[in-house]
Amino acid sequence: MSNRTDGPSVEPAAASLLDRATRCMLACRGPRGPLLVATTFWSDGAQLWLSLPADSAEVAALRSDPACGACVVLAGAAEPAVVVAATARVYGLHDPRSLALHAPGVAAALTALAARSAPRLVAAISRRPISPTRVLPRNRVAVRLRLDRLGSVRWPSPGPGIAPALPVVVAPDVRRVLAGRRDVVVATAGPGGLEIGPAVWGAGFALTLPPGRAAAEGAPAVVALEATDAGLPVGVALAGAVRGGALQVRRATSWRGASVHGVDVPAEPATLTLPE
Repeated sequence: MSNRTDGPSVEPAAASLLDRATRCMLACRGPRGPLLVATTFWSDGAQLWLSLPADSAEVAALRSDPACGACVVLAGAAEPAVVVAATARVYGLHDPRSLALHAPGVAAALTALAARSAPRLVAAISRRPISPTRVLPRNRVAVRLRLDRLGSVRWPSPGPGIAPALPVVVAPDVRRVLAGRRDVVVATAGPGGLEIGPAVWGAGFALTLPPGRAAAEGAPAVVALEATDAGLPVGVALAGAVRGGALQVRRATSWRGASVHGVDVPAEPATLTLPE
């Protein structure tokens, strides 16, 4: 990583992880609560660069409110996560003047992002012939995250228990890949603003946050986790609200490569009715 010329200083552990990791969770403020999306990133030493679909809810949110956060995870709970508070700038055809003025930097960032995504693309295609657009969709914009604050955060102890069963509305192949995973990333929105960081969940979507961190009762929240299967990133984001220290799920968004599927999660019935 090149030496930083502006922005916050980076502790060695965080700098090392930013150099080695290729994926992060990006959190931004949506109209009904935080949005959380997994994406490939590249650090040029002063900021993070991402590429997102131009018509995505996340890009619309960042253009409306550039304050955002990111959580970089390399090996699950085996290493600390790097948590970032940032300000986003979106470069795309909606703003041709800025795109032209910053063309050299944007082009270099997109080239670096493509190089980071190439091994995943090659691995996915070598296992099964698929269209490259399923891994790297078209019509994308470049997003630059100016690092306002960052640091490493250790995962909370998982303690006894098991991972929650993902909602049945999530595709079976996604549930299979993610079964048993307890290390997650959680984003919450509250009076103090947007917060993102590592967490551990258990049965009933009970959340354990790092020491000193807490989610307010009723706070809008989204929890996400991701793994790799046949060279493709596979993940799920569950959105809802915090109730009694657990996530009350209202919507599930799952992905395999660039294929994304979102669906509402029906509330569990209050009573069980047996057939006569």
